[in-house]
Amino acid sequence: MKKVILIMIGIAVNVAALANSVVDAAVEFIAREESFSATPYTCPGGKVTIGYGCTDKEVVAKGKITKAEAEVILRKRVEKEIKWVKEKLPKLTDCQLVAVTSLVFNIGRTRFLRSKAYQYLQTGYLLRAVIEMQEFRMSQGKVSKGLVARRQRERDLFLGC
Repeated sequence: MKKVILIMIGIAVNVAALANSVVDAAVEFIAREESFSATPYTCPGGKVTIGYGCTDKEVVAKGKITKAEAEVILRKRVEKEIKWVKEKLPKLTDCQLVAVTSLVFNIGRTRFLRSKAYQYLQTGYLLRAVIEMQEFRMSQGKVSKGLVARRQRERDLFLGC
């Protein structure tokens, strides 16, 4: 299978041998977006978080996590999210799947299912869906520069292949 390298604002996402590596690409993309924290912190959205965006109360309660442990937790969650996104939107390309999985990881399934972005993706209005994905840029009632940048990187990936 052919390799595709996407360069997005200084971030390289390797989407290769895509049967299994779509998970690898999603893990890599999301890990870069979430960053790693060995100890709990409160994210801009007000949730106590540890590792790579993990809000699981049992994991957070441990008070500390290694990078290796966080990577295992992230991979398991990404595998579940990719499977769920594929069930809901089976016609996405691999790049689109990674981008949408990143969005779902960040905003949650319920919020995604209620979104106009999801409605447009279901009906094949991909450009309109990408525009709607950009609406998820607020944190605690304020536009977040970090979320604006993340949505732009997801958009670039979604439209990139």
